[in-house]
Amino acid sequence: MLRGHLGRRYRLVGYRHVAQQFGTAVHPHERQVTYCDSSTSSMLIRLLRRFGPVMGMTMTSQAINAASLLLIPFTLTVAWSDIYSVSIQVGSSALGGVVIGVVYNIAIGRRGFNRWRTAAAAASIFSIGLGIVAGILVYSGGGAVSTLGLQGLLLLGTFTIGGIGLAVGGCGAVRAACHGNALPLASVNLLPATALLLSLLCVLLFGAPMLLPGICWALVALAQAAWFWRGSYEYPTTAEGESARSQLSHIGALSLGVIASTVLPTFYIAAITQLPGGVTSVVFLITRIATSIVGLGVNSVLLVRYSWNSPARNVQPLTRPLVALAAAGLVIGLALSAIESEVGTLVCMVISWIAMLVASAVILRETNSRKLVKAIAVKVGVDLSLSSLGAVWLFTNPSVQGYFGVFTLSQAVTTLVCGIYLRYRWTAILSALVLVLSVANIVLG
Repeated sequence: MLRGHLGRRYRLVGYRHVAQQFGTAVHPHERQVTYCDSSTSSMLIRLLRRFGPVMGMTMTSQAINAASLLLIPFTLTVAWSDIYSVSIQVGSSALGGVVIGVVYNIAIGRRGFNRWRTAAAAASIFSIGLGIVAGILVYSGGGAVSTLGLQGLLLLGTFTIGGIGLAVGGCGAVRAACHGNALPLASVNLLPATALLLSLLCVLLFGAPMLLPGICWALVALAQAAWFWRGSYEYPTTAEGESARSQLSHIGALSLGVIASTVLPTFYIAAITQLPGGVTSVVFLITRIATSIVGLGVNSVLLVRYSWNSPARNVQPLTRPLVALAAAGLVIGLALSAIESEVGTLVCMVISWIAMLVASAVILRETNSRKLVKAIAVKVGVDLSLSSLGAVWLFTNPSVQGYFGVFTLSQAVTTLVCGIYLRYRWTAILSALVLVLSVANIVLG
C-alpha cells in the first residue's frame, strides 16, 4: 500500500511539474513518458558528473594551448617565432612521449608499481637530451634562428628545464590517475599554457622582453611539479610481486612503440608533400582536427575508467562494431576509387581511420592494464615492420589514399594482435580484413 501510494504521488508530482513548466496540461497517458525522460536526464547527469570534469579540463587546456600557438606568429618576430616553436616541442615531448606514452601504460596494470623516481629521472634525462640535440640541429642549420645567438639558446634551455618540471609533475599526476583521480593528469598542461598565453599578451601589448613567455612557462611548470609530486605521496603503495624482466620487457616494447606513433607519421606527411600544393595542408588539418576530437573524448573517458581499482573489462562490444565500420568504409572507398570519385574515397578513408583510431586506443589500454607484455611486444614488432614498409611505398608512390591507408594499417595491427591475445575472436577476424584492405588502399592509391 505504501509503495503504491508513493508511486502515485511521484507520478502526480511529475505531472504537475511538466504542466507548470510548459504552461499546458499534459494528458494522463503521457505520465510514463515523463518518468522515462526523468530517468534519461538522471543518467546524463551521472555521466556528466563522472566524465565532465576531466573532459572539461582537457578541453580548456587544449583551447589555451591552441590560443598560445596561434598568438606566437602575431606577437614575435620570425626568428623568435621559429625558436619558440622548436622550444615548445622540446618542452612538451618528455610528458607526451615518456610519461604518458610509457610510464602511464606501464603503471596502469601494476598495483605495486613504485618506480616513480626512476620514471621521473628517465623523463628528465630525455628532456635534457632532446634539448641538446634540438639546439645542435637548429643552430648548425643556419637560418633566421641562428641570428638570435645566445638568447635563442637560453630560451631553448629554459624550455628544456621547464620540460623537466612538466615531466616530473606528470609522473605525480600519473600516480594520482592510477588511484582513480584523473584530474591532475588532465590538467597538467593547463597552468603552464595559461602562463605562456598571458606572458605573450604582455609582449604584444606592453613590449615585454621576448624571453618572458619562456621563463614564465618554465617557472609555472617547475612550481606545478613540486605541487603534483608532493600531492602524489598522499596515495598509498601496495606491494605486488613481479619480475623485473617482465617490467623491462614492457618498457622496451612501449619505448619502441613511440617510434611508430611519433617518428613514422613525420615521414608520412613528408611523403605527401610531393603532391600538388595545398594537398598536404588540407590532409594535415584533417588529421589534426580528428585526432584532437578523438583525444578529447576517448582519452578523457579512458582516464576516468582505468585505475588500479578498475576490474578487467570486456571491450569487444565496443571494438567489434568500430572495426566492422572501418572494414565497410574501406570496401566502399575502394569501389569509389575504381570509378575515380576522389571526394567519396577520401570521406570513406577518413571514417575508417577514425573508427580504427578509437578502437585501437580502447583495446590497447585494456591490453596494457592486463599486463599482456607479449601482446605489446608482438604488436610493436609487426607494426614497426609493416609501417616502415608502408612509409617506403608512400615515398615512392605518394597519395592521399595511401596516407590514410598506412595509419589504418598500423591501427589494424594493434586491434588484430591485441584481439588475438584478449581472445576477441570477431575483433581479430575483422581486423585481419581491415589489414588486407588497408594494404590494398596503399598499393592502389
